[in-house]
Amino acid sequence: MKKLLITLSIGALLASTNLYAGAESGGGGGVVFLGETPVLMDYFTILDDANNIPSSDKGQPVLKDSLEVLITSENESNIRLNFKAFDKAFDVLDRWSSKSSGIISTMVRIGMESPVKWSFVDHQLDAPPFFIPKAMPEGLKTKVAAFYSNQMGNTKVSINKTLWNQLTLNDQTGLLIHEALRQTQIGMKNQFDDESLQRATAIYLLCNPSDRLNYYLFYVLSNNASSADSIYGPFYSFIKNECRRIDG
Repeated sequence: MKKLLITLSIGALLASTNLYAGAESGGGGGVVFLGETPVLMDYFTILDDANNIPSSDKGQPVLKDSLEVLITSENESNIRLNFKAFDKAFDVLDRWSSKSSGIISTMVRIGMESPVKWSFVDHQLDAPPFFIPKAMPEGLKTKVAAFYSNQMGNTKVSINKTLWNQLTLNDQTGLLIHEALRQTQIGMKNQFDDESLQRATAIYLLCNPSDRLNYYLFYVLSNNASSADSIYGPFYSFIKNECRRIDG
C-alpha cells in the first residue's frame, strides 16, 4: 500500500480530495510578536523556545506602494533573480523534491506558480482564528501576515507589506511556503488540516531534506496531523529523532 501511495502521479494528487481532513482552514498565515519583532508562527510546531529560532539575513523589503507577482515558467528565472524570498523558497522546495517521495514537495512548488497572484498590500488583513501550536508561548500578540483567497477562479495571496518588511529572509521564505501549502490545501483540494500545514512549513524551514521526512510530509499532507501521529508516533518525539537541523 505504501509503495502504491508513493508512486501516485501528480495529476492524481491534484484531483484528490482528502476524506480525513478537518476542514478548519481559514486561509491565513500568521506571525507572533516577540517584543516588537514579528516571527512566523509555524516555528512553534517544532520549537519550544523562541531562542532556538535560527538566525537569518534581513529580509528584502517591498518598497512599492502595491505590487502583484504572478509566476510563470517564462518569468520564473527573472522573479528568482529579483526576489530573494521567492528564490529561496523555490530552492528549498527543489531540494526536497529531489528526495525519494519528493512528489509532494513538487506539488507545493507548483502551488507557488500561476494562477496564484501574490499581492503585497498596505492594509491590515483579517482571517478566521489560526491553529495555535501547543509550544507557542502564551499571551503573545499575533497578526495576520498573509491571506489566501480562491473565489470564482481568482486565486490570490494578499501579504501585509508592513509586516513583510519586518520579517527576516527565513520568515519571508516560510510565509511564501505556508501560502503555497495553502494553495495545495484549498486550491488543489487536498484539504489537510492547518496543523499539518504548519508542521510542513516548519519542517521545510528547519530540517535538512531526508527520505524519511519526505515520507512523513507525503502522509501528513495527504491525511491530517492526528492520523500521522497514529502512524509515526507523537510529533515532537518523531521530529527530535528525524530532523537534522539546518543551522547545525
